[in-house]
Amino acid sequence: MFTTQRPNGTGVQRMDDGRQVLFLVKALYDYKTTSAEEIPFLTNDVIAVLGTNPDGWWEGELLDDTRKKRGLFPSNYIQILE
Repeated sequence: MFTTQRPNGTGVQRMDDGRQVLFLVKALYDYKTTSAEEIPFLTNDVIAVLGTNPDGWWEGELLDDTRKKRGLFPSNYIQILE
C-alpha cells in the first residue's frame, strides 16, 4: 500500500515503489473504465493520488488489497480527503 515517512518532522506518504502520494481522495460515485489505462472504482473507495493534470484525468492507485490497480481516473468523480 503506502507508508508515511517523517524526515525532519514532516509527513510524506509514499507508495511501496517509492512514489510520493500527493493526497488521498474518496470516490463519490462508481466508475467503470473505458480503457485499460483507467482505474475502475466503487463509491467510497480510497485512491492515492500520484499526479494531477489540468484536463481532469489524474493518476493514482486504488487502495484496496483485493482490487489494487494503478492508472488514470476522472477527478470529477472524487472528493479530496482532509
